[in-house]
Order: sequence, then structure tokens, then C-alpha cells
Amino acid sequence: MNTFILTGTTRGLGKSLSKALSINDYAKDKKVFISRQLHDFTVDPLIDYLSMDLSEEIIDFSSINLTEKTKWVIFINNASVIEPIAKALDISLKDVDAPINVNFKTPFRLAQYLALEAERIGARLLIINITTGAATRPIKGWLAYCTSKAAIKMAFDVLAEENENVDVIHYDPGVMDTDMQTIIRSTSKDKMPDVELFQSFKQDDKLTSPDEVAKRICEIIKGTL
Repeated sequence: MNTFILTGTTRGLGKSLSKALSINDYAKDKKVFISRQLHDFTVDPLIDYLSMDLSEEIIDFSSINLTEKTKWVIFINNASVIEPIAKALDISLKDVDAPINVNFKTPFRLAQYLALEAERIGARLLIINITTGAATRPIKGWLAYCTSKAAIKMAFDVLAEENENVDVIHYDPGVMDTDMQTIIRSTSKDKMPDVELFQSFKQDDKLTSPDEVAKRICEIIKGTL
């Protein structure tokens, strides 16, 4: 038996992943779906729905229970926020508190908790980090997003390097047709000079479907376990 922990399950890729993990190969595995608000969920004894605001400084993860039957703990770090979008000279450090928490601090704290719990029960922890090109290259207007996504990528790598029972896979799904892209396309050019490029992705039908990305991630997990 495996246990999946997935964040950001009510929209976009997270919603697609929650559906994909509830059928076929993983239907009999334990799932913990985490989102800020709970709605439209299916009653299933193998699924726990937890309401957590990942932007908060202190979050209690003790409600995530791993049983002794668990062989693999799979943490899919999906939830992220891109706002605020603003030029570096116009942003204050206080403005980036929320994205730093959501994109870096909270997922790392959760990974720490899961690594310790996995070690306690003799299981392995696989972290699937939904990453982005913005974690490795600067994008104008995306200081908060670039910084926090780069930080979590490196933090997970250090965690895996230090713990033999922890593995990490960074998966970049490319540009998806999600609410985040809607926010990006609606940003003014003075805050994000390259906004027209992202608008062209939608106009030229170059956005990837979250359902297709979820399918690829499930295939990666199946090939790893």
C-alpha cells in the first residue's frame, strides 16, 4: 500500500491529479488531498480531505497519518502562487511573504514531516516537485515566483542528498492552461514586460491540458515505484 499527499487539489493540475490518483493503478492506495477550501469531494474511505492555508506561518501536519502498511509515501508538491507580479524595484519583502510560504516554506516543512514519518514506519518518501523554468532562469516581474520556486527545488535536493530513504523528481509540465496563466495574461505590461509572449501561447493554442500532464506524472510515478 502507498500513501499519496497532494496539495492544491481544487483547481488546474491538482484537480486533474486528484481524479487520476483515484482510479486505475492507485484506486486502492491511501490519498491525502490538501487544499485551502473543501468542496465537490467524493466520499471515499481511502481519501482524506484536509483544509490548510499554505500561506500561514504555522501549520499542524499531525492529521496526516501514515500506517505501518505504507511502503511508499508520495508527496506531490503542486500548490503554488505567482502573485505578486511586479518589478523588483517596486516590491517589498513583506509582499513576498505569502508566495514564499506557499511555494517554499510550507512544502519544505511538510516534506520534513513526511521524511521523519516515513523513516519511523520504514517507508520511502518520493517527492514529485512540480517545478518550472522560472526556478532556473529570471523572468521579469516574477521575483516572488522565481525566488520561491528556486528555493524549494534546492531544498528538496538537499533533503534527498542527506536521507537515503528520500527521492525527489522535479517535473516541469511546461505552460499549462490553468488559472495561473489567466492571471499572467491579464497582467499589465508595465509590471510584466513579456506578457505578450504568454498571451500568444493562448492565442496560438500552445497551452498543455492539465489532464494530459496529470497522466504523464502518473506514468512517471508508476515507473519509479
